Amino acid sequence: MHERFWLLMDAHGLDALQVAQLLTPFNIRLSVLEDRERTLDYLTQDVIRQLAHWFHVDDAWLCGRRETTVRLADPGGPAQWSGRVEDIVRELPLSQVTVFSALGGMTPEHPLPHVDVGTGHQVGLYATTRQNINGVRVLTVRLYAQMPLHDPQVQEDCRQLNALCRKKSLHGSQPLHYRQFTPAQMAALRHPTTLPILLTGGDPRLNINGE
Repeated sequence: MHERFWLLMDAHGLDALQVAQLLTPFNIRLSVLEDRERTLDYLTQDVIRQLAHWFHVDDAWLCGRRETTVRLADPGGPAQWSGRVEDIVRELPLSQVTVFSALGGMTPEHPLPHVDVGTGHQVGLYATTRQNINGVRVLTVRLYAQMPLHDPQVQEDCRQLNALCRKKSLHGSQPLHYRQFTPAQMAALRHPTTLPILLTGGDPRLNINGE
């Protein structure tokens, strides 16, 4: 757990001083973080749950009980976005939503290339959020599950998401972005054993359209 705790902090660019500031509500000072055993003593279930919530990871992964960093497969879980695009768009004042797939040519004007049922192509989302937590500026990535692109409901979700985001962009909100990943990257994002911020690069401006 100690190693995964620091992996999570390092992946988000936080040094020991920043981590101490972040965890001020839990009375975790720098002197605690400098000692492995004391750190483990202070990493209570409440702290683990709060870290999992802030950084959008699975608390079971953080505790060492699971290999995947994010729980994506739970039916009806928070990572399932099909049919919930309006909820996703509500995050836009704080988040940058990115649509990703292994297909090229996806743009705000042409978001849905034609795909055959047998191709197995999928589409996923992630949201990048810049926030201030206890005086520490943090960039986090929330990864959502991948859905089959040939599914009519998923195609409708993508069209609705694109339309809503374009509408919000007219009022100064951030626009929707598209990224193309390799099949290997798609597989890594489907069953992530690496933190999403490392898989996505963290910055939504790093997209295939050069926006």
